Amino acid sequence: MDLNLLQRSLFGYGASVDIFTEKGGDVLRQFINSFLLEWNSSSVRIEAKCVLYGVWHHGKQSFKETMLVALLQKVKCLPMYGQNIVEYTELVTWLLGKVPDTSSKPQSTELVDRCLTTDVLPEVPYSRMKLESLKSETKFTDNRIIVKCTGSYTIQTVTMNVHDARKSKSVKVLNLYYNNRPVADLSELKNNWALWKRAKSCHLAFNQTELKVDFPIPITACNFMIELDSFYENLQALSLEPLQCPRCSRPVTDKHGICSNCHENAYQCRQCRNINYENLDSFLCNECGYSKYGRFEFNFMAKPSFTFDSMENDDDMKRGLTAIEAESENAHRRYQQLLGFKNPCLRLYQALINRKIALLGVLYGEKCKAAFDSVSKSVQTLQGLRRVLSKHPNSKKQLVAASILSELFENNIHQGPKTARIQARAVLCAFSEGDANAVSELNSLIQKKVMYCLEHHRSMDIALATREELLLLSEVCSLADEFWESRLRVVFQLLFSSIKLGAKHPAIAEHVILPCLRIISQACTPPKPDTVDKEQGWENQLHFCRKTQDIQLLSYSEWEKGASYLDFVRRQYKVSQAVKSSGQRPRPQRYDYLALKYALRWKRNACKTSKGELSAFELGSWVTELVLSASTLSAGESAAEYFELLFKMIDSEDARLFLTGFILHKLIELLGKFLEVPNIRSRFMRDNLLSEILEALIVIRGLIVQKTKLISDCNRLLKDLLDGLLLESSENKRQFIRACICGLQIHGEERKGRTSLFILEQLCNLICPSKPESVYLLVLNKAHTQEEFIRGSMTKNPYSSAEIGPLMRDVKNKICHQLDLLGLLEDDYGMELLVAGNIISLDLSIAQVYEQVWKKSNSQSSNTISGATLLSSNATTSARDCPPMTVTYRLQGLDGEATEPMIKELEEDREESQDPEVEFAIAGAVQEYGGLEIILGMIQRLRDDLKSNQEQLVAVLNLLMHCCKIRENRRALLRLGALGVLLETARCAFSVDAMEPAEGILLIVESLTLEANESDNISITQNALTVSSEVAGAGDQAKKIVLMFLERLCHSSGLKKSNKQQRNTEMVARILPYLTYGEPAAMEALIHHFEPYLQDWGEFDRLQKQQQDNPKDEDIARQAAKQKFALENFVRVSESLKTSSCGERLKDIILEKGITGVAVRHLTDSFAVAGQAGFKSSAEWASGLKLPSVPLILSMLRGLSMGHLATQRCIDEGGILSLLHALEGVTGENEIGARAENLLDTLSDKEGKGDGFLEEKVCKLRHATRDEMRRRALRRREELLQGLGMRQELASDGGERIVVTRPLLEGLEDVEEEEDGLACMVCREGYSLRPTDMLGVYSYSKRVNLGVTSGSARAEYVYTTVSFFNIIHFQCHQEAKRADAALKNPKKEWEGAALRNNESYCNSLFPVRGPSVPITQYIRYVDQYWDNLNALGRADGPRLRLLTYDIVLMLARFATGASFSLESRGGGRESNSRFLLFMIQMARHLFDQGNITQRAMAKTITTYLTSSSSDSKPSTPGMQPSIGTEETFQFMMVNSLLSESYDSWLQHRRAFLQRGIYHAYMQHTHGRSTSRASSNPTAVIRSESGSSSGSGSTTTEAGSGDDLLAIVRPMLVYTGLIEQLQRFFR
Repeated sequence: MDLNLLQRSLFGYGASVDIFTEKGGDVLRQFINSFLLEWNSSSVRIEAKCVLYGVWHHGKQSFKETMLVALLQKVKCLPMYGQNIVEYTELVTWLLGKVPDTSSKPQSTELVDRCLTTDVLPEVPYSRMKLESLKSETKFTDNRIIVKCTGSYTIQTVTMNVHDARKSKSVKVLNLYYNNRPVADLSELKNNWALWKRAKSCHLAFNQTELKVDFPIPITACNFMIELDSFYENLQALSLEPLQCPRCSRPVTDKHGICSNCHENAYQCRQCRNINYENLDSFLCNECGYSKYGRFEFNFMAKPSFTFDSMENDDDMKRGLTAIEAESENAHRRYQQLLGFKNPCLRLYQALINRKIALLGVLYGEKCKAAFDSVSKSVQTLQGLRRVLSKHPNSKKQLVAASILSELFENNIHQGPKTARIQARAVLCAFSEGDANAVSELNSLIQKKVMYCLEHHRSMDIALATREELLLLSEVCSLADEFWESRLRVVFQLLFSSIKLGAKHPAIAEHVILPCLRIISQACTPPKPDTVDKEQGWENQLHFCRKTQDIQLLSYSEWEKGASYLDFVRRQYKVSQAVKSSGQRPRPQRYDYLALKYALRWKRNACKTSKGELSAFELGSWVTELVLSASTLSAGESAAEYFELLFKMIDSEDARLFLTGFILHKLIELLGKFLEVPNIRSRFMRDNLLSEILEALIVIRGLIVQKTKLISDCNRLLKDLLDGLLLESSENKRQFIRACICGLQIHGEERKGRTSLFILEQLCNLICPSKPESVYLLVLNKAHTQEEFIRGSMTKNPYSSAEIGPLMRDVKNKICHQLDLLGLLEDDYGMELLVAGNIISLDLSIAQVYEQVWKKSNSQSSNTISGATLLSSNATTSARDCPPMTVTYRLQGLDGEATEPMIKELEEDREESQDPEVEFAIAGAVQEYGGLEIILGMIQRLRDDLKSNQEQLVAVLNLLMHCCKIRENRRALLRLGALGVLLETARCAFSVDAMEPAEGILLIVESLTLEANESDNISITQNALTVSSEVAGAGDQAKKIVLMFLERLCHSSGLKKSNKQQRNTEMVARILPYLTYGEPAAMEALIHHFEPYLQDWGEFDRLQKQQQDNPKDEDIARQAAKQKFALENFVRVSESLKTSSCGERLKDIILEKGITGVAVRHLTDSFAVAGQAGFKSSAEWASGLKLPSVPLILSMLRGLSMGHLATQRCIDEGGILSLLHALEGVTGENEIGARAENLLDTLSDKEGKGDGFLEEKVCKLRHATRDEMRRRALRRREELLQGLGMRQELASDGGERIVVTRPLLEGLEDVEEEEDGLACMVCREGYSLRPTDMLGVYSYSKRVNLGVTSGSARAEYVYTTVSFFNIIHFQCHQEAKRADAALKNPKKEWEGAALRNNESYCNSLFPVRGPSVPITQYIRYVDQYWDNLNALGRADGPRLRLLTYDIVLMLARFATGASFSLESRGGGRESNSRFLLFMIQMARHLFDQGNITQRAMAKTITTYLTSSSSDSKPSTPGMQPSIGTEETFQFMMVNSLLSESYDSWLQHRRAFLQRGIYHAYMQHTHGRSTSRASSNPTAVIRSESGSSSGSGSTTTEAGSGDDLLAIVRPMLVYTGLIEQLQRFFR
């Protein structure tokens, strides 16, 4: 800039000089620091340079000297500002009288080049960028271009150029929109106008091809949208441009746009062939952005930006913290890269060889510059995020809670340049102003630090150690807020302590006592009067003081003990009313008198100090031993040299600041190395130092704004160290629980503190470790047949399940969002997802489909499948080896009817349930170390402000829920009065509609009330009923609790509730009976609340009918909803009544009140026509079914009658059993049939729990109805057959068959039917008519636990199979399956099969081989059968072994009389005896296909019997079993059936029989008798080692011979069955 021009522009700077001279030049220094050096914009720095030159020109000589000194003081700090010092050097040159010219510019930049550091980052200039270089993702509509930028950019200018423009249509209005909100997917911004800001709206001339948009204030954007709002249309030009085919360029005249030449659609995009059916004449292609009216080119003048939008909620804050962590990681990585470049640069520079100079330039000029720019961007991003974070409304409190005060106090006020320390003190003052928690914490930090220095003043430099703390104390005492008294108390305490400890010590007197006196003097001295009025007031005040000098108005002892300044003001006011003021002048000697007075007081206090010397420092024994040990002298010398060198390195303050993170990191690593030594680790745990590790971890996690990569690494190292210690032993876990409880005790009082949340999470993860969710990768591909129907594609493959969601429905929604198929979001039938050739139900989870469908398909395709060696579904590869799951999406129906199989259900991966007392045993340590009391105290404190403390309260309740899993903790909580605390907290939660905490509280209350009702300890019940501080009996307390929860049920908001509110209401109704604790008053209150609604069910029906007839009448609707809500709640109460003493008494009271009788009579009156002929078709019956009271009454009667004889007798005497039986056959939406059936099942004790006493009467009614229906069906069938010329007769095999008596249809006599043998139930043809078509038998298989066998430490699973012996062709089954799937209400495969299987369950088709069936076909269907079994669950072992055990279990059912139809609802002894033969057929096939020979099998059986006969007792667990002894003797008998001849069987039969009898007797003596009929067939095949490894004492001895026969009968029958089968097959 020309100096003369600059001087002419300096007019008006005179007033600015006065501003800069205020506050002793502080404003000037701040201006230089902020705007001339630190500001990262060159334009701002240039303006600041001009301002300073102007004030220099108009300032006086003293001001010029001050300004020059301030500028020259910054010389030593210039390297900190890097390239920003250019304007500074120019200004100093001007002030010294030297105007730089352009010729000397290279020399003047030498200083700048030497000051290039990373402390101040380089400013990035604006540059011209094309749209393609800015974008990372782009989406288009028919008139918009939406761009997601690669980062945040500051945009100054936007330029648009249109090439090859047509005159028929051009842009008229162009709108520019932007936002600065980072998004993961542009779909979030599309059509969401609330997130966009309009930057500019431009009007263009017709056919304008160039446009430049300047933003006076540059905009900052992460996303940019260009909208072509309206257009010019030249109708004449449009008429002259015919529709042209984009492929063959011929004109198209077809109204649908189909070219007559190439049959292509003329409306398709020339570039991507997309067709926009919604707007065929769109200006832009909504897929690729191509426009046939011109090629648009957009350019931007932009530069990377590091400013961010303000954080509006906690989610924005979390994203900001995540970005800070990511950028810290990137900055650290680039910094390490720069360090790696350092040595090669130095070596190349030292070599100075010509051929290496170019390499040096590349390395320094490109790679180093790129790394430096990346670090600069990351640091600027961090600075921007931190600035925004500090402005967040809740950030101040959260930062205070995250220990930001201690971080600043311990580090920033001592380190860095003076300006940084001043700023740190200012920040501490700002944080503590008006915040009680911050004031308390900062006062404590200052007091502790100064007192520590005073106590150790002989061993440290007291001036250096306390200077910054006392400066900080002086500044915070100058704050004018309500906490000034607490700060002043700290000053007085420090003053008197310093006088007591070191009054004669010059350093203490100068650097501690004197600053404290200055602070007190400033606080006690009134302000100087400015005007005459103020002087007059001051004179009056002094006169008043003289008159009241004999009255003590102020007392330091009172103030120190807690009296406030307001108390003294009130006292002074009272005295002033009695004393009249006078107008005497003040004494001029008063100030001298006050100074002398305080000096004498200080002298008296100083003389009272003790003259004793400090006691000598006494070394501990471990220090003495270490120093005086001869073996450590050399190591000690080396260590001394090392630490001496280290201290020299960190002698400077900057070095200490720089090395802080590294030293902390290395210290943690050093601690980890020490803890690898067992002795040190055991001593570490013995001294309970885990709490110190936890505290250190909490402190490091508290660093939020100043978090760096090193801090993150320290956090990770400490967490890994802690986890390693916890995995070592359960005792370490208990010690950690103890440390966490201590941490809760320390940090639990913190408001808005994240520390207690972290500790609670650690405790929950330790007690109940959460299984980490697996992340799966998905490749989403469009079906190739629908390329023309689905626009766009999923371009970011593979997608992670973590970003999609847990369900396949989330996958579908992700596709719909990405491809703008918004109409299919709520439609579950519009889009199909296919995985491995199967249509997948949207209700399945991604994890299930990946593990059970994709991995199975992938493993099968990667292995060669041949013959019988087909891999089972369990032989899958690991997730790491398996590729991403390919999901194909398509629109349903476009490709015709789907032919792929549909997977609607998959087995959930459920872990074996474990006893909670064992699983959560570690939770007992919480009670042992007093954690339950602390948890209850936290709940009491947090409930005062539930809205703001909800997150922390949920975490506390989660921990308490885990603790309640074991009885010891539940009883301890009852003794502590936890129920009272929780019930009061629940009341508070209900009052503010905090549903999530309320749900957790109710779950805990439910477990505690169940424990209290089951306990016989009266004191527990009494202590549990402490809800308030009033003295009342247990009955009154229980009544208050019941009334409180009843009030919740009657809450006005209960009529329209959210899902969480509805769950809470249901939970309240469920636990209400237990909250009575058997107290009559509470029970009466509970029943009295519902009784008005239960005495007149007819009124309820009439009210509901009126509401239906008058839906707009709000009064009737409110009454109807209230009554319905009350009755539904009583139904829930009745259903929750257990068969306990409390429940029995409640049911008795309900019965005595006549509630049950009224309900029974209402049912009788509503269905008065029941029992009459044809009553089910009458209008009265139909109207009764529509009554809304009937379903409620049926559910209520079921709950009340469960296990209660008197209620069931009332129902029986009411004569409604036949009515209930008639109602259970009703179908409809009101569930009357299902509820009536459930009530009858309860009355008949169907589940065998002893709840019903009317089994005989109910069964009689049901059997009679069933027989009558069977007779009617047979009669109807005979009539139909007779009408068709057929009749039914007995077949030769004892079954029934239908024959034609007279053919009524032409050609019917030519139809053949299978006469003998097996026949398909669909086509009635078998192996005679279709010899090569495979038949199968519908069967039902189940996975069962065989038990623990000898030689194996874990349970073993096998399959058990039963059948109704219904035969069908495999081909007929497939055709029927397709027909079921094509129904209007499609059926699953085995649902339809169950109908064909006489309503019996089936889940597989067992192949039956005919004489002419090819072996390859039989092998294929055998493999298919075993694939079905594998889908039921894993069972290890060869197929032959599993099938042998299946045969063993089948024979066991015959031997024990166990039910064949308990699981399958069909099939008996006859059908399964026929099915058994074909099981043996498959077993023989597998035996022949296997590797074992018949001779080897026979040898195994002989070895088994030999070892068994040589030792009459079973082998003990410690003995190694010989070959074959790991199988049961029943298994060996079936093996003999498959492999031995009949003669060999006769030789071994006696040994098998002896073994079986001995095994049955041993099972009986050890308490596992198998003589009774059991539904579990595995009872007779327990292993011999299992029968002998139990208790040595026998439960009972066999008595008479009849008893002994009953014991061994199953084994005799079993051996007899093997004998019969041997004869049959031989």
